[in-house]
Amino acid sequence: MKSGSTPSLTKAADIESELAKLVGLRLFKCWKLLGTRIFYFSAAGPETPRSDWDFMLSLECPWRIEKRDQVVVGSQDYGLPASGNSDPAWKPNAQSGHLQDEKLRELLGRQEDAAIYSLRPDLVVESVKADAVGGFRLQLSGGYSLAAFPTTDNDMQWLLKRSTGGYLILMKGSLHRADG
Repeated sequence: MKSGSTPSLTKAADIESELAKLVGLRLFKCWKLLGTRIFYFSAAGPETPRSDWDFMLSLECPWRIEKRDQVVVGSQDYGLPASGNSDPAWKPNAQSGHLQDEKLRELLGRQEDAAIYSLRPDLVVESVKADAVGGFRLQLSGGYSLAAFPTTDNDMQWLLKRSTGGYLILMKGSLHRADG
């Protein structure tokens, strides 16, 4: 495919086509860079090496992980202190001590610095659904889903990058891709 932007009429289909490459892959790690949450997906099992990933999904837009009819964790949890955070000097822009990290650690299992690793055998992508404005839902095994919902067309909303090169990015309301 050529680099460039995609007309909005095909946006949902293009997003689903690219995100469908995640089907069968397991969410095995997440990372944060300030308010940006990055999820890593791999075909390997629970013993995935820390640096091994097939796809990286970087979310700048609002997102949440749900289990059936409840929100487990979401982007809004970033600016809130973790339940065990008793630091009187803590501020929402601090690198650690966020409720989001705490909830992701409870869901996935192990935190090492800014990385949280999944100790679970589930959280495998089962299906993908996208909308015309760039939002999507990844249905995960175990009754979970990861949903992203862009709320502006002024900035980067999300980026899907392949470890072998190439990416799909929703930027300023348009899809842009580069093959690796």
